[in-house]
Amino acid sequence: MEKTRSNAKAVEKNGVWVEVETNKGEDHYHEGMKLTCSYRGLLSLSDFNRILDHSADSAFVKLERVYWIDDQRWEGKQLRITPVRFGHEHIYKNFLGPIFLRINQIVAVAPIDGKKDMKWMESSITAKKTARREAENK
Repeated sequence: MEKTRSNAKAVEKNGVWVEVETNKGEDHYHEGMKLTCSYRGLLSLSDFNRILDHSADSAFVKLERVYWIDDQRWEGKQLRITPVRFGHEHIYKNFLGPIFLRINQIVAVAPIDGKKDMKWMESSITAKKTARREAENK
């Protein structure tokens, strides 16, 4: 019997929407500190449960439809948050497919409302394109 320990909004037919934090190595500026990176995406239910059970510490899990939050800062009274879609934006355009993460480097996993995030990202990207076009037409 499959154990699914997540919020219903996070679960869909293809898996669970999550934010995963991983240790990426040593921080060269702060001795002894680990670099932690966060990724968001769709994780299969079986991989989600493997992470929670520590059933295969040296194995990898596959995170699909990957994105992350690149920038958060206040501009006036509004918080500016910039999403980056793996395989679509900036230097990440040439990457294809999912990211494979080693289970023993995952330090936190949290179910998220990925569908809501996807709608937000699409509106954010559309707003950026509109602003760019307006700036070019001036």
